[in-house]
Parts: sequence; structure tokens; C-alpha cells
Amino acid sequence: MKKVVLFFMTIFTINTSITMGCYYYDIRQDSVEFACKKIEEADSETFQTLDFFSSYAKDKNYVYYNGKIIKEADVRTIEQIDKLRMYVKDKKDVYYNGKRLPFADPTTFELINWSFAKDKKHVYYNEKLLNSANPETFEVLEYSLYSRDGKNIYFEDKRLEGVDIETFGVIENSLSKDKRYVYYKGDKIKDLDIETLEILTPLFLKDKNDFYYEGKKLNMDMKTSHYTIGAWCLKVEDKNKKLEYNCKDGWSVE
Repeated sequence: MKKVVLFFMTIFTINTSITMGCYYYDIRQDSVEFACKKIEEADSETFQTLDFFSSYAKDKNYVYYNGKIIKEADVRTIEQIDKLRMYVKDKKDVYYNGKRLPFADPTTFELINWSFAKDKKHVYYNEKLLNSANPETFEVLEYSLYSRDGKNIYFEDKRLEGVDIETFGVIENSLSKDKRYVYYKGDKIKDLDIETLEILTPLFLKDKNDFYYEGKKLNMDMKTSHYTIGAWCLKVEDKNKKLEYNCKDGWSVE
């Protein structure tokens, strides 16, 4: 019975290899494929992925990302850093989605969460460098793409201008505010009156003057306007027009 199980495990490893279908690596006796295309340089005897379902792999000669050789990577010291399988490092460099991060220090490099990382000198949003961010004081704000250090607020890799750091807070992943402004994805929502702000949904806002969706003013007549929010569908209308979102696909105007 043990021999039968071992036989089928071996067949599964060889034929379906590390991942399934035509999307990842397929290791065969005399060749290796990625996305159903043969990797000419690959050595099938020593080929292995760095982690199960990883896009990174190596053999005795090269390191690969999505079937393509990472020329600078060191085979002997390459290792996976994160469970999402985007970052790897060797003794000299750190790589994100197969691309070398030019300023990263592999010795001190660490993940903060799924989007942010840092080393002793720099902070990164995915592969992008946050030039002015201080890694010693840097922190991600709640479960969002907003972050801060001792002097600045950031959304993704963008530094917010004119923000009041002391009163800044995250409302929802993309929505935030300070004592003067409301921000959507780090951009000030123009003309929004913060004193009369109503958050109808994280994407749909209202003040005394208008409605706003994804940070954009809808230019509705507030005296005759009304709205309906369903499970997925949003409708807002006035005497002149009717807007629907996600009731079919995207915005439609009647």
C-alpha cells in the first residue's frame, strides 16, 4: 500500500509538478515549462520552486521569475521572504515580482504588511521607494493603504500635501480626513463641506451642497435630489438627471 501511495505521489509531482494547469511551472523528466512554454535554459534535474505555487524558482544555474531568468540573482543564497510570494532576496539584493529593488538592503529588509516593507534606510510600497519616509517611525494606519512617519502622511507611495497630521485619521481603506479636508485615495475632495459631511457608504458621500462618489462631485440639485442604496446598486437623481452605479456596469446617466 505504501509503495502505491508513493508511486502516485511521484507521478503527481512529476506531471502536475509544483502548480496546476497551464499557468505555472511544469517539471518533467527532461524539460521544464512555464505557462506551457518550455524554458530552454532550465535544468530539470535540479529545478525547484522556492515555495509551493511560487512564481520564483531555481536550478543549479539560474533563478527564475515566471519562467524568465533573473540574471543578477544568486542561486546559492536566494530565498523567499513573504507568504504572498512577491519578495525574494539573496546575499546582495532584494527582488519584487522578479525586479531588483536598487536601494534595498537584504540584511535588514523586512515586511510590514502585504503592501509595505522597509530596511534600515528606506520604506517601500510594493516596489516603489517612499523617498521621504523614515523607517524608524514609519507605521501603517489601521488596515489601509494610508501610512505615516513622524512628519508626513502617505497614501500608497504618494505623500499628502497640506494635511494636518495631528487630526488625520482613516475612515475606510481609501477614505480619510483631518480637521479641514476629506481625502479619497490621498487626494482632497474639492468643495466638500466637512461640517455637514455624511458618509452614506465608504464611496458615496453627501454634504449640504452635493453628493460625491469616489471623490468626485456629482453636481446634483440638492433641493430635488434623492438617493437609494441597495445591496450593490446605488441610485441618485434630481429633477434633471438620474445616475446609477453598479446596477448594470459602471455609471449610467438618464
